[in-house]
Amino acid sequence: MIDFVFTIDYEIYGNGAGALDELVYEPARRLKQLFQDYQARFVTFVEIAEFDKIEAYGTDSAIDLVKQQIMEFHRDGFEIGLHLHPQWSNARYENGMWSLDQSEYNLCTLAKARITEIVDASLTYLRHVVDEPQFTPLSFRGGNWLFQPTQTAASVLNERGIKIDSSVFKGGLQRNYSLDYRRAVKNGYYWPFSSDVNEPDPKGTWFEVPIYTDMVPPWRMATSKRMAYATQYVIAGRSAKQKLTSAFDYLRFRYPLKLDYCRMTLTEMTSMVDRIIQEDQREPESYKPIVAIGHTKDLTDFSSVDSFLAYLRTKKIEIHTFEAVYPKILQMKAQADCVGSSYGESKVARHSSMVAPGESGKAKAANLKYVLITPARNEAAFIEKTIQSVVAQTNLPLKWVIVSDGSTDDTDEIVKRYAAEHPWIELIRMPERRERHFAGKIHAFNAGYARVADLDYDVVGNLDGDTSFDEDYFDFLLKKFVDNPRLGVAGTPFREESFQYDFSFTSIEHVSGACQLFRRECFEDVGGYLPIKTGGVDLVAVITARMKGWQTRSFLEKPYFHHRKISSAKHGALGIAYNAGRTDYTHGSSPVWQFFRCIYQMSRPPIVVGGVLCFAGFFWALATRAEKVVTPDFARFRRVEQMRRLSGLVNNALTLRHP
Repeated sequence: MIDFVFTIDYEIYGNGAGALDELVYEPARRLKQLFQDYQARFVTFVEIAEFDKIEAYGTDSAIDLVKQQIMEFHRDGFEIGLHLHPQWSNARYENGMWSLDQSEYNLCTLAKARITEIVDASLTYLRHVVDEPQFTPLSFRGGNWLFQPTQTAASVLNERGIKIDSSVFKGGLQRNYSLDYRRAVKNGYYWPFSSDVNEPDPKGTWFEVPIYTDMVPPWRMATSKRMAYATQYVIAGRSAKQKLTSAFDYLRFRYPLKLDYCRMTLTEMTSMVDRIIQEDQREPESYKPIVAIGHTKDLTDFSSVDSFLAYLRTKKIEIHTFEAVYPKILQMKAQADCVGSSYGESKVARHSSMVAPGESGKAKAANLKYVLITPARNEAAFIEKTIQSVVAQTNLPLKWVIVSDGSTDDTDEIVKRYAAEHPWIELIRMPERRERHFAGKIHAFNAGYARVADLDYDVVGNLDGDTSFDEDYFDFLLKKFVDNPRLGVAGTPFREESFQYDFSFTSIEHVSGACQLFRRECFEDVGGYLPIKTGGVDLVAVITARMKGWQTRSFLEKPYFHHRKISSAKHGALGIAYNAGRTDYTHGSSPVWQFFRCIYQMSRPPIVVGGVLCFAGFFWALATRAEKVVTPDFARFRRVEQMRRLSGLVNNALTLRHP
């Protein structure tokens, strides 16, 4: 069964340019009239923060027309959804131009208090516009389709009664903003979720109803109609580095083509729907809500939209809003829960075996005891953030040993102040040393590890003194150990300013060293950290754990902040890239893997140069036969993993398509 949901993002250009009458009011008026002719309705995703600021600064007299139109949409049965570009929340109008706060570009990366503030302000203004104090939208779409990392923003929105997200477009990848919806390709036409919008969760209180996409060769994206819109404003609004990074996003065998009724030709749209109809004929029992997207600023070809609506009528495909779709999804979910099947998925993408962690397992997380060890060398600028994050945890450690590794700044004084208030914090001071290397850090860690040897604990954590995280961070990770008895090492990605660790090429089995939690038995099985001067000690420990039969995993839904750029204490950005390549060689990496890794790395900052230097570091080490710091068995195991990973990446790229 197919239901069609037309959505329109109701907004001006992303940089604040453009007139409301031309880009919002008039296109929406004509679209509404067209849909009324077909006795159909669409969902209007109102960029409410934008209109709030435009009214506050009085920059466009058409704002009253827009507000009246939104009220009429609501009155006439056109669903109003919440659409947020949070950079508008702190926007200023200066010298005839809008200045948007790009540091708040992604709602999901903001602190919970700030997310709450933005959402509440937007809902208050939206309720004022529709003249309904208790109004709550059913659906949400993130600005620029951003709904990652999901958990915090989803919880805030869900607490306010929003039930459906429609930000995801399967296969989506925007490295500029750490958007990665490629894992969602395996999902169906909708799915419940909780902490990660990519991952179906049968116990989730949210539903993702994604924008429909087909995975197509990149050249299919280069139609004259689509490129005209890109040239008009998207590319023009980006820096050279962002344009280059976006270009790398297209370097795939398959690229997601959204069902965009403003940018697609009539032939493209009908061909796409014909394939959906064929699938529905094979699986009529599967409910298929198909979400189409458009933007008022793109809406110029009303003839194609008219013809497409006529085509859907001839195919007897009904057009609904999420308000009509949501009860059907709930009904299908109830049936799926009864028979143990999955939601809205085709036979090639079943996930019936996926089970959410049981409540009993969650309760047991509180019974796990953990200890933390932090080697710290001259961390006065950041360590207070780390301490404040730990003391605020909902699940406190049994012991936290902070080892001052010959610090010459105020690190010791800061730690002593907190240790006096919290008896489970202990400071150890190591003697000063002239040379800075990673082996010294491990010696400091081992000094702290010796202090907890006689304690009764289940998990040991290695935590850098320049990190910060949510108050339920360690409780979240402890639950993962409860849920999976074979989990030996766990962690999450880190963020540095606007950068988030990218698992596009690296497997999520890797756990970054700034915060690694080991099951005690696993850490003892591994033999602890090896004091390798050149670094990579965290990598060696994690891979060794897998060699010993343990599972390792980074859980992407709860990143933490790393306030000092990785390795920046010793190397600049270019030095980091070169040394990364050299370290890959000395730690047993495959030359074939390294070649592809460096090609990929050219798309990451520093653009091109970083990949070239990584390549140079590896192959110079190869040419000079630099001494390897790992055993032959380790190197063989790592290369097998890398080639398996590379094969999987190639196969996924060749076979990605809509289920």
